[in-house]
Formats: sequence, C-alpha cells, structure tokens
Amino acid sequence: MSDPKRVVILGGGPAGIWTALHLLRLHPGLSVTILEMQEFPGGIAGSFKAHGLTWDLGSHRLHPAVSPGLLGDVRGLLGENLLKRPRNGRILLEGRLLGFPLSPADLAQHLPPSFALGAVFDGLTAPFRRRPGADATFGALMMAGLGRTICRRFYFPYAEKLWGLSPNALDGEQARRRVSAGTLGSMLEKLVPSSRSGIDKRSFHYPFGGFGSIFTAAARKVESMGGTLLRGAVVRSVTPPIPGSAGLIGYTGGRGDASLPADFVFSTIPVTGLVPALTVPVPGEVRAAASSLSYRSMVLCCVVLDSCQFSAYDAHYFPGPETRFSRVSERQNYDESRESPGSTGLCLEMPCFRTDPLWSMDDREILAIALSGLTAAGLAVSGVKAFFTRRITEAYPSYPTGWHRHFGEVDRWLAQVPGLVTLGRQGLFVHDNVHHAMEMGAAAARCFDPATGWDPLRWSEARKLFRKNVVED
Repeated sequence: MSDPKRVVILGGGPAGIWTALHLLRLHPGLSVTILEMQEFPGGIAGSFKAHGLTWDLGSHRLHPAVSPGLLGDVRGLLGENLLKRPRNGRILLEGRLLGFPLSPADLAQHLPPSFALGAVFDGLTAPFRRRPGADATFGALMMAGLGRTICRRFYFPYAEKLWGLSPNALDGEQARRRVSAGTLGSMLEKLVPSSRSGIDKRSFHYPFGGFGSIFTAAARKVESMGGTLLRGAVVRSVTPPIPGSAGLIGYTGGRGDASLPADFVFSTIPVTGLVPALTVPVPGEVRAAASSLSYRSMVLCCVVLDSCQFSAYDAHYFPGPETRFSRVSERQNYDESRESPGSTGLCLEMPCFRTDPLWSMDDREILAIALSGLTAAGLAVSGVKAFFTRRITEAYPSYPTGWHRHFGEVDRWLAQVPGLVTLGRQGLFVHDNVHHAMEMGAAAARCFDPATGWDPLRWSEARKLFRKNVVED
C-alpha cells in the first residue's frame, strides 16, 4: 500500500485549522501537517496567557451570522464551554458615550441634536443625490448612500483611523466588503437590530477561556485524527509539487531549519509573503504586483489593572480622532472569568502601518498614548499593575484605489501553479470575519480528494460565494 498523500497547510489560523479538520474528517488516514509560526493555534484569533490573565489579540466574537453547520462544528468541539453572551458595548460619538449596538431610546437621549437633524435631512434628500459609478471610491459611495452628516462626523474619521487613508483614496470595495449599511435606512437596520432577519444581533457566541479556545480544541481534534501541528514554525521557502514529483516546504522551527515533502499545499499565510517564498520562477510583473499590496498593521497595548473590573462593558469603540486607538476590550467581561482575583486586563487596538512612528515606539511611550486617550474619552484608569505590547504585522488588507489590479495579477498567476491553493483572509487578501475564514477552510477541504486531486471548478464556485461576505461588527 502506498503512503497517504502528504498535505501541508501553511498557517494554523482559522482557515488553516478548519481546512485540516475537514480534510481528516473526509479522508481518514490522510497525512496532514500544519505549520504555524506562533506557539498557539488560531493566528490573530488565538489566545495566550500573560500576567495571570488570558488575552485575545484584540476583540473577537463568533457572530450570530455564523452558519448553522459551522456553529454545530464549534459546539461539537466545545460543548457547554461555548457561551451565548449579550452584546454590551459603548461607542464614543462626539464626546458622548452611547450603548452599542445602538437603541432608539439611547439615540434619542444621547445623540447630539445637530447630528440627528443632519442625518434626517440627509435621509430626506438621498433620492436627489447622484449615484456613483462602478469605479467610485469609498468616499463617493458612502457619501451617496449616507450623506454628509454621518460620513463626515462618523464614518470618514473612523475610516482614516482604521485604514490609514483618506476616504477618496480608498477603493469602493472597502465600502462593499466592510460597510454593509450603504444607505441611511440600512444603517439604522444594522445598528438598531431587529428580529425580522431571524438573527439575534444583540448577542454573540464566545468560548469560555478565550476566543482562541476554539482553535486549541480544533487543533487537539486534528491531532487526535492523526494530523500534526508544528508550532513556532516559520515558512521560509515553498517548492510546489509538480506531476510525478513532490514539493518541498522549508521552514525554521525550534530545532533550526527543516523541510517537509508535500504532495499538495494549502497556503493561508499572507499572499505578500507567499510569492517571495516560492522557489519556482515567478514573472517579474507578479512579484511587482505582490510587493504593491499592503496590509494594515496593529499595535495592541495590553494593560493589567489592580481591580476586579474596569467597566461593565465588553468593548468600547472610538471612531473619532481624539484617541489613537480604535477599540478597547476587557476580555474578562466576555465570559465573566476572573482568573486572577483583583486584576483585569484592557486591550487597546491601535491600527497603523509599519512605517508609522507608533510601530517602533517603546512600550512606555505607547502606554502613555493609551492612558492619555482613555482620559480624553472620560475613561481614566488608575492602578496599572503591568503592561506590554503585541504587534500584528498583517492585521487586515489595505484597499487603496488600484489594489484590484495588483491582487488580480497575483491571484491569476497563483491559480495556475499546480498543487498549491491559497485561501483565508490572508491568502485571498480579504477583510473577512473569523467565521468566513473557517467556512473557507471547510469549503477548500471539500474541493480536494487524495485520489482525484483538486477540483478547480468547485473551488471557483465557492469563491463566488466568498465574494458576497460582508464584515459583521
């Protein structure tokens, strides 16, 4: 009997772990190895421990929009440890803290009158605004749909903070993928959830013990079915397989440089890193296109406080320029865990590019920015016991105008490389939710058969469905 086909998965984040899980369910005995650069599975959706507390890499939730099949998968792994929690956040809008998701009563009580009147006027005049063309920028699309007030006083400042570009320098794809509320009516329906859709948007699913518990449990399941997860393994080179000859994946791990033979490769690592790692001849225009793509990075400032609880809220959102951070989460409020009596932790998310001064600041400078921002927002803290930072190099893709041309060049060429498939938010350069990436992994596994190989037509149909994904806040 011949050895089972050797599948290597680059990246142990949501897409990679879910690909492995479903491959082994569909094809017991298949040789599956995952290479993950961190010491824990889940990628940027993973969790880790520090100073007696469990930390997520930013605020993560399993949204109620998740498919029943995926939710069933997660329940099967976690059982009663998958909790259903009410959403309980706040958003700072022009100096006022409003409950988030928004409610009509809260809007009526706390929304600045000039904001409310301006939004109503923009809604009434919406039919008279010119419709933007197919190549419209994010700014043009949002202005046409929502009007001047909401755009200039809410969405545009938030867009510049999150993506680091002015609204008219952002591609319209950013609006289509990231902002499902394209008109005032749809925005109200999104922000003031109703039960008409059958989805309870005021709740979410979260695992006890940190969001990364989902992927820790999934990794254990993969290993119990015969798969292998190599932690701390940084991919250095990728030689794709060709008919009649295995490929080879070079990586650096705890014991130095090593390599793995591969009969098929699934890559969920950033496409901007995959292309330079390929050992096969890559056309110059493809290399240039890959180097023209960029990711938004993130500095996380993690602060341990000498108190049981900072606030009753799981997350605070800061769309305005008065703070350098965009969101602050208190993970202990997500599952009400109290691991370290008398301590709680805040995670402040600061989007940036790696060329920004923030990226290279020392931890004390970043802490000073964090604390002054919280004070400016009316949320001053005291009793800081400890602090540290984490830096995420590729937090989410950046979509400046023209990015389609660059990614299309790379994507079309990679699709012709035998024995190699890219997927996930990093591999397909998409700003998707975690559950979208997990569903991509399950779909990719269904397109592969050890006996017949890869089914490109089925994958093409799956990717058409992926293009309909819209990020849930």
